[in-house]
Amino acid sequence: MGNFFLKKNRVFTIAEFGSNHVGNINLAFNAILSAKKAQADSIKFQSINLKEIYTSIPKSMSSIKNKIDVDNNWYEKLFIYSRKTKIDLSFSVIYENILEILKKQNPKFYKVASPQVYGHPHLIDLLAKTKKPLLFSSGYCEIKHLDRAIQICKKNNHRNYAILHCTAEYPTQIKNLNLNFIKTLKKRYGCPIGFSDHTKGTHISKAAVALGADIIEKHVRLKNTPKSSPDYSVSILFDELKLMIKEINEIKRSLGKFKKKLSNFELKNRESLVVYPHYKSKLIKDSKIKIEHISHMRTRNKIKKKITLDMIINKITKKNVKKNQLIKTSDFK
Repeated sequence: MGNFFLKKNRVFTIAEFGSNHVGNINLAFNAILSAKKAQADSIKFQSINLKEIYTSIPKSMSSIKNKIDVDNNWYEKLFIYSRKTKIDLSFSVIYENILEILKKQNPKFYKVASPQVYGHPHLIDLLAKTKKPLLFSSGYCEIKHLDRAIQICKKNNHRNYAILHCTAEYPTQIKNLNLNFIKTLKKRYGCPIGFSDHTKGTHISKAAVALGADIIEKHVRLKNTPKSSPDYSVSILFDELKLMIKEINEIKRSLGKFKKKLSNFELKNRESLVVYPHYKSKLIKDSKIKIEHISHMRTRNKIKKKITLDMIINKITKKNVKKNQLIKTSDFK
C-alpha cells in the first residue's frame, strides 16, 4: 500500500483554517465548501479546548478562548458536511480526550502539531495504534524528537506517516525558514516531506515544492473572517489558495527526473537547427579552401553525412562553387 500523502505528479494540499472560525460554526461550514472549490485535498482545523489543555487557563488565552475553542458538538456536524461536500476533513489532535470523539468520525488522517510531537509521545502512541495516516509537524522539534515519533510509529507497525517542515513563528521571518532542511528530512526519513507555511503570501510554498516538498499546508481565511482572528495575519484567501494549488502542481510536474531527457519537440526539431559549412563566397575551380571561405548556416536540405572543418580545410575544389552553397566532399579533388 502506498503512502496516503504521496500523490503522483501533484502536491497534497491542506487548507489550514485553524481558528479562523472565531467560534462561528457557519464560518467553518463556508470554509469547507471554499476549500473544495479551491481544489484542496483536505481542510483542517485545530481541536482546541483550553479547559482540556490547561489546568488553569492563562489570562493571555482567556480573552480569545471563545474564538479558538471547538465545541464537542461541532465535530459530527463538520464531518457530515465535509463528506457531503466530498473533501477530506482533519484535525490537529491537541489533547487525548478528543481522540475518542474523532475516532467516531473516521477521518482519513490525523495531524500531530509540533508541541505534541515535542512533548507528548503518549499521544503519538495512541494515534499510531489507530493505524490512520499521521502527519507530524516539526516546528518546535529537534531531530531527536522526530526520531522518537517515527520510532513510536515503527513500534506499532505503522508506516503510513509524513513530516512537515515548519517554523513555529507567526508569521515566520524569511531568515528563519531554513527551507533546505526539507532535503535533510527526505534523506533521513524516506517518507513524504512537506511544508507548513506560516508566511504571508504564497511564494515560499512554491519554493518548498521546488525543493521537493510533497505536501503543502497553508493557512486560509474567508473574506469575512474578522481581523481579530488569531490566524488572520498568516492566512491567504481561498481564491489565492486555488491559484497557488494550480501553480505548485505545475511546479511539481516540471521537476522531472535527475537526468537529461529531450522532449519529443526537441528530438523532432533539433536537426533543423544545426548549422553546416557553406561557401561564404563563390570560388573558382582549383581554389584552396581556407577558413575564411566558410560560413556556418542552417539548411533545408536533408543531410545524410555531416561534414566537419578538418574534412574541408586545405582541400582543392574540382569545380566552380556558388556563394551560400552547401559544402560537400564531392566538391573536392
